[in-house]
Amino acid sequence: MPPLIRRKPHVALLLGVFFLVLAGCKGPSSLADLPPYPEHYQRAWFAAMSDLAKGDLEAAHDGFMECLGLEPDDPSVPFQLGKIELEQGKPGDALAHFNTALEGQPEDLWMREYRGRAALETGDVATARKDAQHIIEARPGDLERAFGWIDRFLQFRATDGALALCDVYESVSGPDVDVAMQRLMILDWLGDVGRFEDALQDALADHPDESAFQLEQAAMLQERGDIYGAFTILERLNVDEPEDGYVALELARVLTAIADMEPATADARTEQAIALLRTAIGSSEVAVEEKIEILVGYLMLAGMTDEWHEVTSELIGLAQEAHPEEVKFAQMQADLAYERGDLRGTYEALERALAIHPGDREVWRDAVAVCAELERWDQMATWGAQAIERFPLDAELHLLAAMGASATEDLTTALTLLRRGAPLAANIPLLKARFKSSEGDVLHDLGRDEEAAVAFEASLALQPDDPFVLNNHAYYLALRGANLDRALACAERANALMPGTPSFLDTEAWVLHVLGRHAEALDAIESAMAAGASQDPEVLEHKADILRALGREEEAQETYKTAIEAGGDAERILTKMDGLP
Repeated sequence: MPPLIRRKPHVALLLGVFFLVLAGCKGPSSLADLPPYPEHYQRAWFAAMSDLAKGDLEAAHDGFMECLGLEPDDPSVPFQLGKIELEQGKPGDALAHFNTALEGQPEDLWMREYRGRAALETGDVATARKDAQHIIEARPGDLERAFGWIDRFLQFRATDGALALCDVYESVSGPDVDVAMQRLMILDWLGDVGRFEDALQDALADHPDESAFQLEQAAMLQERGDIYGAFTILERLNVDEPEDGYVALELARVLTAIADMEPATADARTEQAIALLRTAIGSSEVAVEEKIEILVGYLMLAGMTDEWHEVTSELIGLAQEAHPEEVKFAQMQADLAYERGDLRGTYEALERALAIHPGDREVWRDAVAVCAELERWDQMATWGAQAIERFPLDAELHLLAAMGASATEDLTTALTLLRRGAPLAANIPLLKARFKSSEGDVLHDLGRDEEAAVAFEASLALQPDDPFVLNNHAYYLALRGANLDRALACAERANALMPGTPSFLDTEAWVLHVLGRHAEALDAIESAMAAGASQDPEVLEHKADILRALGREEEAQETYKTAIEAGGDAERILTKMDGLP
């Protein structure tokens, strides 16, 4: 449906009932003119009104039916019955009673108001249209009442009736900008191009200075392919209203189209379009949703080439200034900063996003994850805990929070989070595998290596070719000299999956060393150093250990020294150099 001026909420029957009776039925001008209703009728009437005021519609309906039997010619009684039935969801019964009421008072506007509503609900569009027309004609200039009826007809998909009411209003009240725009929106929604164009020409003739219709004309010309015609209109509007964001946006779009058509002027046209976009993005006229759509396009451009980063950042900044409470723009700033490798900028943008909308799950995930990349472990642990407090059923947040806890050496908390979060990932094998591998790492750090091995095997059962899990499992098994055949198989598989990875080659070398296959271990450790680990203190220390096992003590001593110089644990290495175990 096209956007509409919304109708007011239905007036509560109970609160307004006495006033509706008085306003809805033309009564006598003085007490002397009151009909001499018998006492039992008056008692029945006021009892029904009392039930109505209490909200007891069934009792009120029964009471008014009693009144109808006593005074069948009083139009206020069927009117009250109709209102109750309409409230009860019985529009057919209500329509019959409103018809009876209007026989007695055909000019009563409230009775026509209610009958029109009941008629629409029963599908009697002709009666509804007749009543709505009567009301609008009786109240010239009452735009709110007219739009209320136009809205009702549109709610029931009675578009011809809605268009007819637009005509009725203008026939008694004169040309109106809002009505003309409503007519265009209805025709546009219907896709009736011919009638839309005719209505637009009428609107332009009736309201030549109204920019909204000139904008519609420009849009129509664009659809026809007359880009230059649209440009002429929009350029004139922009001169008249340079701060109008919507005009600026439409002109920017046309200039972009012209830039595509005229390569020779493309750069100049693009610069003009960007200048206009600055106005549009910073304005209040352009909807937030439209700005988001535009900026998503610029983010895509920035992702393809660095030359768009600066402009994109500027436009996002203008959007943030115009809409400081819109979290999407802070997220976009974070995305752009991340695209540029600016992790600090990403962190700051996500921090703003959390302040704007702390209930956004995706923002929490991104914020906690970027802490890991920045190695801000304390903040990661803090945000992780806050995130799972808000989203206790989010598996990924549990995993991230556990990572933060582990990095801050709060291993007990990390293990608790991993075991609490793993069942939440039961239907996602890859994520559950990550939970189990992370559990293995934490258990190893806790010194519970046998449990760690079980966790690693559980992870590999779900994802048997995860090279990092294979490598860690192999190394931890080798460190305690357990299940070395399995350790070697895991190390070899990790290297087959990611050949040339220094840490993986180091692991295989260490497994071979523990197995007593020192010559093979030396070949593997030298491959690790050739792959980029020549200055890694741990790799150097491992090489020295292997050289010593081969009886090459002098080379081992020199390699131990190199390991210390590279930043290795001097105390431990010096102990080895002294020949101590």
